[in-house]
Amino acid sequence: MPNGQILEGPQARRALLRGIEQMTALLRPTHGPVSGVVAIAGATGTSTPEALTNAAVIARRTIQIDDPFEDMGAMLIRQLAWSVYEAAGDGAATAAVICCEMVRLANKHVAAGGNPMAMKRGMERSLPFALNALREQAREVQLPAELARMAMGTLHEPTLAHMVGEIVEAVGAAGAIRIEDGNSAETAYDYVQGSRWESGSLSSTLLADGWREALLDSPRILVTDVKLSADDVLHVLELCIGAKVRSLVIVAPALSDPAIALLNANRDRGVLKGVIAVKAPAYGPQQTEILEDIAVITGSRYIRSQAGERPTDAVVQDLGVARQVWANRQTFGLLGGGGHPTTVRRRVREAKAGIQAVSKGDPSSRHIEGRIGNLMGASAIIRVGAPTSTAQKELRSRIESAVKVARSAFSDGGVPGSGAAYIGSVPVLKAFRTDLDGDESHGVSVLIRGLYAPVRSIAHNAGFDPNIIEDKASRCCPSSVFDAEHNIWVDPWDAGIIDPLPVVVNVLEASISTAVMALTTDVLVRRKKPLYVIHP
Repeated sequence: MPNGQILEGPQARRALLRGIEQMTALLRPTHGPVSGVVAIAGATGTSTPEALTNAAVIARRTIQIDDPFEDMGAMLIRQLAWSVYEAAGDGAATAAVICCEMVRLANKHVAAGGNPMAMKRGMERSLPFALNALREQAREVQLPAELARMAMGTLHEPTLAHMVGEIVEAVGAAGAIRIEDGNSAETAYDYVQGSRWESGSLSSTLLADGWREALLDSPRILVTDVKLSADDVLHVLELCIGAKVRSLVIVAPALSDPAIALLNANRDRGVLKGVIAVKAPAYGPQQTEILEDIAVITGSRYIRSQAGERPTDAVVQDLGVARQVWANRQTFGLLGGGGHPTTVRRRVREAKAGIQAVSKGDPSSRHIEGRIGNLMGASAIIRVGAPTSTAQKELRSRIESAVKVARSAFSDGGVPGSGAAYIGSVPVLKAFRTDLDGDESHGVSVLIRGLYAPVRSIAHNAGFDPNIIEDKASRCCPSSVFDAEHNIWVDPWDAGIIDPLPVVVNVLEASISTAVMALTTDVLVRRKKPLYVIHP
């Protein structure tokens, strides 16, 4: 490649660091309880600038800086901030300041002759010790007020934060919380008893004239993945008549037209008091899991086509029960399923094990969380309201993040906030450092200094001397933390200055990963022509 397209060695590291520092400087003002605003120009010359306080959104909006080599460093921080935000719901600015400090100190040592690969080993070997130290500081976070304080860092609106805290406490860590666009300017929420699925009636003719929703009390329930024919439905109707059951619910992928006509005819003649037929939710393996869940909740036998089973072979004991079932064109739900509690609890444990098995950010985790909420019979709906569609979209994003943060704290606990938990892990790292020597030991030292970066950044943003605050923090944390909003040192648990453990852990893991990548980068290559163009 021609000159100007490649940077190597010290020049490459310096350029990368400058880009990292520029992006971090853009995000740092939003860090901590006393934070600033970053204004980003609109897409056109006449549009109003965006005033943003969310570090991840700011990073997302910043698609390029002028120097192409420095831009690579900036994009590392951009990716770090957004990935932390997506995984944990918070912590983007914290991750940026930790990573930037580690890269700055590591580059300084490498410039003086240090071995970057040895430093990398030291940083990576010390990470498990730091993570264990963080976990040992964790305590349960269960009260709505505590959860609200967790959500406040993302929402910045006390009323909404208290709403999120109340909802997460009510439905539990794995309870289903649906967030959807509302139809008014105010955000509201409802608790939904029992279980609810995003799949509606198979035929509008099965909904009573003039009604959007069908409701049945004490029906029998057929659960199958077989597309039902008239013969299948006729057999099930005969079972119901023989058992003197006059309400029937069918959960299946499809009904033939003759089958629908048969159900309507028997309802109209009074053979059935009411009938609901809903489409089996989801597709593929996820549909199988949900149908198995519904069978467990209702005490049904799941009739599987792959096993060669047919509804015509069913007996009345294969039909489940529930106190109440409702359905409309989009959704259906049930209350008081007749499944055995022990079987339901076992199914919940299996689903929770499935969440632990999937990787961070895996889309299937949301599916499993919804299953757990339905199995446990606890769910809520938040309807996001705002005066404009743009404001609604922005608020919905913040509420989604706040729910993620509060849910993670409810599930895994919290640790002292404002950077105190990181400083609380320093003694363990110093003890581990004594077993190392040379540049590996220096890698641990770089990590230790990075752990002080959050408290220094918070102090700086609040207008205090970072050196003074760091000095006291090194002696007081984690039993006391600096309340930058009121300029006092407080007990974190009494004052509610707590961070969710999963957020703190995710931030540290991602920061070290990005810092190590930057530290071991020796060559930067720019493209003469970009592969694509981003249009505003």
